[in-house]
Amino acid sequence: MHGVWLDPLEVEDLRAHAHVIAPWMPAGRGEPGQWFGSKHEAEPGMPSREVIATKVVPNPAHYGGHECVFLRSDSKCALQAAGEAAGMDGWRFKPFHCILHPLTFDDLGRVSLPPAEEVLNEPASCLRSAAEPRPVRGLFARELEFLMRAGEA
Repeated sequence: MHGVWLDPLEVEDLRAHAHVIAPWMPAGRGEPGQWFGSKHEAEPGMPSREVIATKVVPNPAHYGGHECVFLRSDSKCALQAAGEAAGMDGWRFKPFHCILHPLTFDDLGRVSLPPAEEVLNEPASCLRSAAEPRPVRGLFARELEFLMRAGEA
């Protein structure tokens, strides 16, 4: 089991900013050596043409029994909290695939949204159910705008 995929350049950036991120990490997870696994995969759509997985950690209280290493007990992302606390955009430290999650890419590189049941039952995911159903229209507007800007870079 693994967490989100990061380009090695994103891993480098997070390690370089560990001093900003570590204070916002859950207790016992402030060391950058704990954040990334050893699993690498080829990914032609990323700048380095490969990705590295983040780690997940056991948490019996979280659905699936595991959670993302960056997930805090208040259900917020430590990377997002660190960016906001530093006066930056909350997405400054979030990896590309993390920002887009649960949007993903199919084998042809098209943006897709997996079925809701699959997304909500994904082990170690940081997603949680909404109190009330929300229409997809507009739900991912900011993420899609991000994706469009990333394509222009």
